[in-house]
Amino acid sequence: MPETLIGLFPDVGASFFLSRLDGELGTYMGLMGHRLRARDIFYAGIGTHYVKSKKLPELEERLARIQHKDYNAINKVLEEFVEPDVNASQGKIYTYSMLKYTDVINRCFCFSTIEDIMGALKRETDMQEWAVVTIEEMKKRSPTSLKVTLELLRRGRNMSLKACLEMESQVACRIIEGSDFREGVTELLVTKKRQPKWNPSRLDVVDLDKIQKKFFGPPDTDYSLAFPSDIDYILSPHRGFALPTDLEIDYVCTRVLNYNYPGNIAKARLVSILVEKYGGKDGVIQK
Repeated sequence: MPETLIGLFPDVGASFFLSRLDGELGTYMGLMGHRLRARDIFYAGIGTHYVKSKKLPELEERLARIQHKDYNAINKVLEEFVEPDVNASQGKIYTYSMLKYTDVINRCFCFSTIEDIMGALKRETDMQEWAVVTIEEMKKRSPTSLKVTLELLRRGRNMSLKACLEMESQVACRIIEGSDFREGVTELLVTKKRQPKWNPSRLDVVDLDKIQKKFFGPPDTDYSLAFPSDIDYILSPHRGFALPTDLEIDYVCTRVLNYNYPGNIAKARLVSILVEKYGGKDGVIQK
């Protein structure tokens, strides 16, 4: 979702699902538009299963035969089509492409302002080369979009799905009235020159108070959404079909195991508990 490159922001519920990913991964992805591919999406917690493309036609046929909304039955069918990671049987950890960046992302993208994030990137020493590249990439994006996106993600953490969607609708209808969206779309998608002239052009000129008042002020009824259902939630009711989150793993460590087990014994017990809870789901061992 390269929205900050076109003067927009990650929408369609991104303020809900990105803000609930492990650590600051969602913040990084929302601001930078970083792309995850294939199995990475599964390990990041965005997808619940990873099925290879060649198996999709058969999977669709099997799912079409299910005549009820039994999510456990649906999950069981999906799991049948998952090819176990060969590394798991060999006791190896799958090479998740974001694994080596997890710590630096959490260190640098945990702040509430873009200026503080930029400052942390400039101070980074362990992953200095990555930080320099990230700073340069961030400079290409709309300063307004960066600040709107970060504000959106921080607010979304404590909002329900409907509240997030409503917030996104309000922000979207306001941000497209500005010049950055037209400039970004023209430069990136139409002329493809990729040399947008943002207005304002610098982060220090974009006042956060004005961003909050302009884009997150009292809702405009003309921009409000009409939801066809009363269903709403703070946490996805289907999150149990995805891999355990870092918070859940931490909970098992601190509340169930109480860290009373030494080293490898504790790790083996932790894996055993979660593998049993998730019914032997592929990916739990690797996560």
